[in-house]
Amino acid sequence: MEQERARCVRRNPFPGIPELAEIGFDRFHSAQGLERHSHPGLFALCYITGGSVRFIAGQQECELHGGDAFCAWPGEELRGVDDMIQPCTLYWLLLRMSKQPPRRFIGLTHAEGMLLHNRLWHLPRRAFATSDETHELVARLIQLDAAPDTLDAVAARATLIQLLIIICQFADQPNTGSAYSPPIAAAIELMGMHVAEPLSMSDLARRVGLSISHFQRLFKAQTGLAPGDYYIRRRIGVARRLLTSTKLPLVEIALRCGFGSSQYFATSFRRVIGQRPSAYRNAAQEQ
Repeated sequence: MEQERARCVRRNPFPGIPELAEIGFDRFHSAQGLERHSHPGLFALCYITGGSVRFIAGQQECELHGGDAFCAWPGEELRGVDDMIQPCTLYWLLLRMSKQPPRRFIGLTHAEGMLLHNRLWHLPRRAFATSDETHELVARLIQLDAAPDTLDAVAARATLIQLLIIICQFADQPNTGSAYSPPIAAAIELMGMHVAEPLSMSDLARRVGLSISHFQRLFKAQTGLAPGDYYIRRRIGVARRLLTSTKLPLVEIALRCGFGSSQYFATSFRRVIGQRPSAYRNAAQEQ
């Protein structure tokens, strides 16, 4: 049986880089709880390589897909939407930072360290698309040896600096709207228009002008999810709103969201959210 979660955590991985408090990754194979938490004194950088993530930082909700990065400032409250995290592969690192730049930052000169520190502290956006290089740099940091006074220690510092520079550069790029190509953006819009009577994958592919195999490959490459999985999650999102904002019977909600039976609805809902619709509604009413 596949484990629900694979995890790697390295705390204080490089004695020569005291600013780096923690680095690691999580592979969530099923929806799991992600309750409210914060990292006092630590700047958090997350990068997703597969699946999708919906974070809430403060009052801001962000949805991330493969290739996206997410930042949170020291002490900021974080949680997953509905206190859950969906199946995904998530890398992260935590940097010791305060608003006042230190005299030296990651071994840089005072002027260079102040420049990088201030750019990180004042990032214009907390969630943004990056590149494959971001993944390569984070993965390299995890793999490098922690022993001090070695070339790996020097490589770790250089890799971390390069990673943080890339993050600053991508965060500064203007938000151009949809991160998806026109066919995939059109498919997502069609999914939103056809919740009660879902379209088949072949219908979606035909309507956006792609073969079904090309459509499936392109959709997963851009969103991190297979189109069928994305469609289910979109419909579950509508169901969540109906569960918390109406008193409709579960069978009615199931039909409105394109599920042929309440049992199929309950099974799909639990797979995505981690609990049955009735339990989800009861928990929302108790808050």
